[in-house]
Amino acid sequence: MAVAENPGEDLRAALAARQELGPDFEPAIIESFLDRLERTIDARVDARVAERLAKSPTPKEEKKGGAAEYIFASMFGGVLALGVIGLTVDDAVPVVALVWIVVAVINIVHAVAGRPRS
Repeated sequence: MAVAENPGEDLRAALAARQELGPDFEPAIIESFLDRLERTIDARVDARVAERLAKSPTPKEEKKGGAAEYIFASMFGGVLALGVIGLTVDDAVPVVALVWIVVAVINIVHAVAGRPRS
């Protein structure tokens, strides 16, 4: 069934059909009218959404830092952490190893997360 431009005409036609067919067909007539009304509303909403999407500018992608910038930042953070550890901890070897493991894990996670998924 076609989508009506004027739901009022559909309502008048449904009422005329009810008068012709009688109250036995009333539920079917009402359901039919509501289905046509729903399609009309959906078509109007789709048209408005399409119009707004056509008018709105396309969103720009946020620029992420490059891989080199991210690696440099994590390495710099690691070196700063090592400086603090060297000044505060007596036996720093296990802590230093832990810091560099954390830096490596952060870089690996960043590299994997930045890859496009297939």
